[in-house]
Amino acid sequence: MIFKSLSIRNFLSLIEVSLTFTPGVHYINGINHDMGVDDDESNGAGKSAIFQAIHWCFFGTLPGERAKLNADDVINDQEEKNCRVHQVVELNGQQFDIVRSRKDEEYGTGLRFWVDGEEKTKHTQPETEKRLAELLPITESIFLHAIQVGQGMPDRFIKLSEADKHGLICKIIDLSVYEKAHQTAKNRQSEESLQSKVEEAAVRELESQHEQVTASIEKATAEMETYRNQEAPDLEQIKAQSDALSARYSQLEASIIALAAQVASEEEATAKMDASNQELITETQALGGAASRKDLDVKGRYTDLMRLKEDIDRLTDDLGKLRSEDPQKCPMCKQSISDRSALDVHIGEVNDQLTAKTEAYNVRLAEYTPIQADLAPLQEQYKAKLAESEGVVVGLRDSRIATDRLRNQVTTQRAAQTAALHERDRLTSESARHEQALAAIRGRIEQSKETLAAIEAEHTIKDNLRAESLSKWMHWKFWVQEIPNLRSQAIAAVLQYLNTRVAEYLNYLTSGTLGLELYQEAHGKGMRIKARVLGEKYAAASGGQQKRIDLSLFLALSDLLQHASGFNTNIFVCDEIMDGLSPPGVRRWLELLRQKAQQGASIFVISHNPVVSQVFPFDSIHTIERRGRRATHRLEGALLNA
Repeated sequence: MIFKSLSIRNFLSLIEVSLTFTPGVHYINGINHDMGVDDDESNGAGKSAIFQAIHWCFFGTLPGERAKLNADDVINDQEEKNCRVHQVVELNGQQFDIVRSRKDEEYGTGLRFWVDGEEKTKHTQPETEKRLAELLPITESIFLHAIQVGQGMPDRFIKLSEADKHGLICKIIDLSVYEKAHQTAKNRQSEESLQSKVEEAAVRELESQHEQVTASIEKATAEMETYRNQEAPDLEQIKAQSDALSARYSQLEASIIALAAQVASEEEATAKMDASNQELITETQALGGAASRKDLDVKGRYTDLMRLKEDIDRLTDDLGKLRSEDPQKCPMCKQSISDRSALDVHIGEVNDQLTAKTEAYNVRLAEYTPIQADLAPLQEQYKAKLAESEGVVVGLRDSRIATDRLRNQVTTQRAAQTAALHERDRLTSESARHEQALAAIRGRIEQSKETLAAIEAEHTIKDNLRAESLSKWMHWKFWVQEIPNLRSQAIAAVLQYLNTRVAEYLNYLTSGTLGLELYQEAHGKGMRIKARVLGEKYAAASGGQQKRIDLSLFLALSDLLQHASGFNTNIFVCDEIMDGLSPPGVRRWLELLRQKAQQGASIFVISHNPVVSQVFPFDSIHTIERRGRRATHRLEGALLNA
């Protein structure tokens, strides 16, 4: 994480400060005009407030004794508002603008931050604090032990409890991954143990189901055999009878078809005979009508002849009477006859009538004779046609009788066919009933077999899952036991790294006269980190030796922060930690810091020791002057602009 710039307004004694961080070793001096002439005029000037502002911007608290201040106590007493710290850092190519303020006219009170110009502030202050902490991999403990060493706190690490030392190292190298992995392993072991039990129960349940289904298959098989032997022993015979009835039905159908053809033929012949009979009837009726008319004509003519003959006979008789007698009256007309002449006249009249009647008779007789002669042949023709018609009628009757007989045969065979069909259907239904019963049993057997196959497949799966769960349980059991060892090995490697770095720094600062070893020991279920000074106890070492040890630890922890955790930073703050060192010691320490600066770090040195500025060429020196409650800044170089 690269610190780019810092802007401070009305924070503690600082009215307004604007910093741009550049590589180098920079000295911060202080002048407090409120101190007495006999006092250290640099004390209380507000030198540390710049870096306390960084701490407050990130974490919302002040380090050291000022952590007890109220929230609004950070506001400059004279201004009483518009307190704001704006920190710009760069991480993984992204720029973070972080602003923490109190009673500020523009930003209000609270924390806000932007990433590449896009505001990421959440709805609530705790949410914003949490989100910023997630994005920036720095904690207050790391900041205080590996980035800034404050006033009177260079021995902070040494004075930590053994458990806190262990905790700080874990935070710096983020051994939480081991804790998470260990907890994950325990959780997974527990889960797999539970899952293994679940799979074991599932396997037992499937085995029980397998036994039940196998028993049901055996029961259904026995039931089918019993049904075959008792309920449907004649099933094959029923099938044979049904097949025979089907054949009989087919035979009757063929016979019926043949009879139907005969019926159709007979009906066709009957129709022809009926048509012929109708023609004969028509002809017979025509001849009969002609004969009847002829007979009536003959009879009429015969009647006329007989009537004429009677008239002739009567006239002949009357004429004889008239000739033989001397009647007084005419026998015909009953008229009186007065004399002979009248009689002769009358006889003549009668004779004329007789002649006329005779002539009429002869004429009628001449007409009658041929007509009577024609009547007999006509009557013979009529009789012949009548006889022919009667023959046709007899044939027609016989044909109809034959047709009816054939129809009766068809009806009889239809009835036999229907009976065969009904019997076949009955047998088929009975056979189907047996088949359905057997099919139902077979279906249950097949379904049970399918269920059994599914159970066996599921059993295989569950058995594999059980074995897999057991294997995973063994796997996670191994890691539950192994992760603490790996964690301990990681800490041992870190301690070895720290010991190496501390040895290098102490060797540089003390020319090899001092040594420090960090080591870990088991304590209950946890681990503790202890420190021992080689050759003597830390408490027995001189103040200068202790300070050199503390400074070496600070640099080693900074190295660990950068190289072990992957957290690289370009800023180190040494706040009044060289007081008490001899000029050579100060020079050695500053030369060591110069080496850090040559690697790109911005190192700030705050000190009351006048030797500091005399023995070392700083890249920039800036002075903080305080008058009353206001502190101003004066810069020599390009670091601080105020």
